Amino acid sequence: MKFLLIAAAILLNSACIPRVAVEQSASAEPSITKAISKERAYEIFVQAMTFEEFGNVDAAFAGYEEVLRLDPEATVLRNKLLNYYLERNLIDKALSIVQLMFNEDTSSVLNGQLYARLLFKSGKPSDAYSIIKRIKKFANVNDYALIEFEGLLAEEVRDTLSALSAWKKLAAFPETKAVAQDRMLSLYLDCDSINQAISQVAIIIKDLRYSQSTRLSLLRLADKTGNSDTVIAMLNVLKKGAASETAKQAQGDIAYLLLKSGKTDDAEMEYRDLAAKGDASDRKSLALFLFARSKLAEAESILVSADKEQPDAYTQMYIGRIRLGLSKYDSAAVSFSRYLSDPKNLNEALYYLGMTFEMQKKYDSSIVYFSRLYALDTSNADCLFRLAASHERKGNFETAEKMMVNVIKMAPLFHTAQNYLAYMYADKGIKLDTAEILVKNALSLDSANSAYLDTYGWVLYKKGFENEKSLELLERALALSDGSDIEIFEHLAAVSKALGRMDKHEDYINRLSGMKKKVQNEH
Repeated sequence: MKFLLIAAAILLNSACIPRVAVEQSASAEPSITKAISKERAYEIFVQAMTFEEFGNVDAAFAGYEEVLRLDPEATVLRNKLLNYYLERNLIDKALSIVQLMFNEDTSSVLNGQLYARLLFKSGKPSDAYSIIKRIKKFANVNDYALIEFEGLLAEEVRDTLSALSAWKKLAAFPETKAVAQDRMLSLYLDCDSINQAISQVAIIIKDLRYSQSTRLSLLRLADKTGNSDTVIAMLNVLKKGAASETAKQAQGDIAYLLLKSGKTDDAEMEYRDLAAKGDASDRKSLALFLFARSKLAEAESILVSADKEQPDAYTQMYIGRIRLGLSKYDSAAVSFSRYLSDPKNLNEALYYLGMTFEMQKKYDSSIVYFSRLYALDTSNADCLFRLAASHERKGNFETAEKMMVNVIKMAPLFHTAQNYLAYMYADKGIKLDTAEILVKNALSLDSANSAYLDTYGWVLYKKGFENEKSLELLERALALSDGSDIEIFEHLAAVSKALGRMDKHEDYINRLSGMKKKVQNEH
């Protein structure tokens, strides 16, 4: 305790005012008040130090705050309190101390930077920028941190010219060149200065550098110009001359841009080349590309092989989805079932298991999995739609109807659900006015959908007095379809017969018969 008392006296700069001194100053009331404040501050300071020594940090710093309030001259406490506030992210309190320190010495670059950073952190970028501009004249011209912060603040307050000026300064130094060049490129893109952006990319690519920031900016450049050729040409420089990992990343982006611009064959060549010389992740990329192009058998073979080297849930899910497309339902279910005990992938596993059984027309099982998923996520309109559809196909019309109505309430733009419910009503010959409203809404959102046109034509036929329009809609549906929808032909046959168009009726019946035989042979 004796040590604490001595330390307290030193830290408070002889803040312990003897009684004698107080009595001798009694004639001057302000001096008395100040002396009493200092004496009280000393007592609190000793107590706070004791708290701190015994581990009661919060109580200690509450005491230090009170000491500084009573005795503003106890400046030695400022740094102690400041560090305490910064460690606990108490920005407003830290800001009040740093502001006081900076106002006492506005030429202090260190205090000015700290003050500006706290202002920025408290959501005042303009004030922070003003402080940085004030202290620049006192700073070292090679103070990279200050120049970088100035550039970031200038961007924040949309002072683009000052920001570019800061990044150009930093680009002159080897230590900060890469970051500065990336920031300049991003700024040019923000300002739609395409020519400057292209020139900046050329400077970066010349160094065979391809950071994540550069990569994102190049992809933005391709989007902004609407022409990937210039960007692909730049990436080819990296593909041919950069280190292997950089070259591989550049080639992957070339493939992506070729695919995005519709050059799928060229993209496939790049993906195959990458897969041939790359690792399991590159072969997975090729497999997913082939999956998107419906080359399912090859995609499955590549993905299964790659997954043995580099297993993960994401790959297994895709293997399951590919197997669904190949009608390998049992093995697809095995892939999805692996993740029923994995909370991160449970929802996706339940969804695809539901789909697996739905596609097999095993509706009892699909209902089980979609129900489990919906219990976990009652905001999932697509899941509820699938659940309703399974109930409808199982023959649970009333349950399906209630669920489908709820889907439409949850997601008013979910036009697939509106069409489905309209068809349910048309098929039963009930609520046909409602059915017509629903299918019209669906068509307003997707006017060239052959299934929706078929539903609309069938609703009008069921209403019994617009068969000419019904036939017109059904023929449009057929023209927009791939010609393999049996239901469209069944509807055309029925409506053409009702209109007495027997030549058309016989044609549709014959085509329908041929399609049914083909389906039987395939199974």
